[in-house]
Amino acid sequence: MSKILHIKFYDHMSLTNEWHDIDLILKTKIVECEVIGFLIKEDDLAYFLATMLGGEEMGSCHVILKSTVTSVKEYPKKSK
Repeated sequence: MSKILHIKFYDHMSLTNEWHDIDLILKTKIVECEVIGFLIKEDDLAYFLATMLGGEEMGSCHVILKSTVTSVKEYPKKSK
């Protein structure tokens, strides 16, 4: 049974492979984001989450690097 986690983390980004004005990166603000999802896998570097599960499939998946995490809270999963 998957754990349900609420993770707060600092978001990070990559830009597309096209030219950008230097002001774009200089004006970029680091934002704290949140995700609540089912823990699919965890290793030394990251949490692997999905916010939707259905049969053998999952949706809205996220890989959150642990080095960016500011807090983790685990919620109990209710039984049927």
